[in-house]
Amino acid sequence: MKDVQIMFAERYSATGEVKKIVPGFKYGAGAITSSSNLTQRVLKVLLTEYGSNAYTPELGTAIRDFTVMASSNADEAAITSMAGLVITQTETQIKGEQKNYTTLAPDEILDRIEIINIFFNGDTNAWKIRMAIYNQNNNVSVVEI
Repeated sequence: MKDVQIMFAERYSATGEVKKIVPGFKYGAGAITSSSNLTQRVLKVLLTEYGSNAYTPELGTAIRDFTVMASSNADEAAITSMAGLVITQTETQIKGEQKNYTTLAPDEILDRIEIINIFFNGDTNAWKIRMAIYNQNNNVSVVEI
C-alpha cells in the first residue's frame, strides 16, 4: 500500500481522558510499511462488503450484515457472534493473501486478530468493535471501528 496513510488522532477531555479517536489521512506519504501496512490491509478487507469490488468480488466480509444487525433490535449475543464472524473472515483472507507476498517484513505479516470487546457507544448510538491486530513479531495495534 502506498500514498495514503490512515492516521488516528486522540481527542482528550478536560480531565485528560481519551474522549474519542478520530481517523485522518496523510496523502503523499510514500510506501506504507511496518505495522501500519498490516493495519491498513486489515481495515480494507474488514470494511469491504463481499461482492462490492468488481475486480476481486471474493474480497471482503459480511460487514453489511453486521451493520444491519447492529442497527436493528438484535440482542447482544447475536451482534457479538456476527462481529466474531466478520473478524474471522478478515483474518482468513489476510492470512491467505500474505502467502502470495514474498517481500513482507515480519511487522507486516498477520499473526492473529483478537476481539478486545464489543460495546454499545451511547454517544454515537452505535455498536463498536475494539480489536487487537498482532503481527508476526507479536507487536499489536489496537483498532476500534
